[in-house]
Amino acid sequence: MKKLVVALFSSAILYASAQDVLYYKGLGRAEINNDHLDSNSPFMKNDSTSERRDLNGRFVFDLGVNVEPNKEFRATALLRLSNQFGGFYSQGSNLEFRQILLQGVLAERFNYQVGDIDLQQTPYTLYN
Repeated sequence: MKKLVVALFSSAILYASAQDVLYYKGLGRAEINNDHLDSNSPFMKNDSTSERRDLNGRFVFDLGVNVEPNKEFRATALLRLSNQFGGFYSQGSNLEFRQILLQGVLAERFNYQVGDIDLQQTPYTLYN
């Protein structure tokens, strides 16, 4: 049964790709921090446990999968893959859903949107 579900799902993806109803968007970035503590600082003279140099960061890739079979329906899923630099055998790797959205038009009259909806936020809630 599991093989049948995987085969049907795979064939649906291949069919959608061939019909130009499935498209992808992506954005990746890497953030690297190189910290260096001043050895002449009075705080560091008697400190034997703190690291003098540190290199860390992370890699983030956002993949958007969009399905638009016709003008009345569209489905969007945004996945985020992130990985901390210096992890041991993918320790600290995450894969999470950032957004799932279904939207369309019913009977050429009613627009609907199910999933992540744009919120009206004040600057206080946005930045805090």
